Amino acid sequence: MKRLIKHKVFIGAFLTAYFLFSILFSVMTTSIFDWQKSGIILGLTEYGFPFTYYYSGCFSSDYLWLGLAGNILTAAIFSFAVGLTAAYFRLKFSSPAFRAKWHI
Repeated sequence: MKRLIKHKVFIGAFLTAYFLFSILFSVMTTSIFDWQKSGIILGLTEYGFPFTYYYSGCFSSDYLWLGLAGNILTAAIFSFAVGLTAAYFRLKFSSPAFRAKWHI
């Protein structure tokens, strides 16, 4: 496991996936913001994907820091899984046994 985590492919895949998940969550939240601005006048509106991290009401609005932390943790977990998968396949496909088996 340590060998996989220290691999350059893991680090690159982790950072790329984290960046993409962050953009995905931001775009989805922004599209939810734009969609909900136009029809709702009164009441509580919650924003955020996959966890709510901002809500807006008639007279107040507030950030939910636990929701924001949940979004960051979700992106980190998915990115960790993507990084481990990428590093595992890179090490497996570049091994001498694999190359000998497939005559590469």
